[in-house]
Amino acid sequence: MNKKLCVACAGTLSLMALGCSDYNISGSSEDPNVLTAQNDSSSSSSDYGLSSAKEVLPNSSESVSSSSLDVPGPLSSSSISNPPILCKATYSGGCAISFDGDLWDGLGYYESYGMNVGVAKFAEDPSKLGRDAGKWFWETDSADGGKSFIEWPVELGDEYSADALDPVVEQCNGLCGVARLDKGGLTYDPFVSVGFNVAGFDSNGVALSADISNWNGFCIAYTSDVMPVLSLDLGDSLNRELRMALPSVSLPKSVNGTTKCFEWSDFEMPSWSKNYEYKITGEEAAKHVVRIVFTMQNRPNNKGFAFSILAVGTNLD
Repeated sequence: MNKKLCVACAGTLSLMALGCSDYNISGSSEDPNVLTAQNDSSSSSSDYGLSSAKEVLPNSSESVSSSSLDVPGPLSSSSISNPPILCKATYSGGCAISFDGDLWDGLGYYESYGMNVGVAKFAEDPSKLGRDAGKWFWETDSADGGKSFIEWPVELGDEYSADALDPVVEQCNGLCGVARLDKGGLTYDPFVSVGFNVAGFDSNGVALSADISNWNGFCIAYTSDVMPVLSLDLGDSLNRELRMALPSVSLPKSVNGTTKCFEWSDFEMPSWSKNYEYKITGEEAAKHVVRIVFTMQNRPNNKGFAFSILAVGTNLD
């Protein structure tokens, strides 16, 4: 994998640039998916194999060293016009995902192509994609009694939808916010998630899956005050077969921002599912993906956990 992925993010209070790297860590659903872009609706923790933070994430009290790929400290706006050597400059002069295999970035892609992730660009037959293919969504733990929510930097909504995330992207050149985790009545650590639909929905509102194995994996540029988990949601039917132990990878905490690329083989069912009778590899799962989900789960604190998703891309060369 030699995918180069790099993003410059202008935050609400400061302007930072992310480093980029060529680091390599290594059937359609039959039921409607009703969890699209509703921050007061949520799926059970088991939707992402999150039966408890201890099972999915390393001990949240442990300190996490910054990745060697992180760029320490914010960069000046003048430095953004001279991107790092592994970056490709965008039409606007900033540093973003290479346009040779990219899916979405909050700095340049939004301005040129729209808000949705560009899944159709790599689909063998784009006509098989449904409504809201590539659409971003967020959700919380409220269905199980949690009180977590995402504090966005600006008010959501546009002329088409009160839940539109466009103002957030315009504000911070990505999907940024603060995860306010509140356990409420939960028996596990609280969480919030941000992700995107891959194939979208059919005319009856049934979630569709897509074979995205030709992406060769997945890349993400992000910041997070807590260690996130990146999961392949396979839709209600397969999720039940897996007993919600979804193929996932753990991401490092990164306050200054980092880029991570994964092959599909890096996505594995969580360790606590080792005795389950039904198993699936990341390569097999990539043929049936309904959603890709970025989840932040931890014990609550007073200040919350800031995060941003700056870009996502394929793992193509």
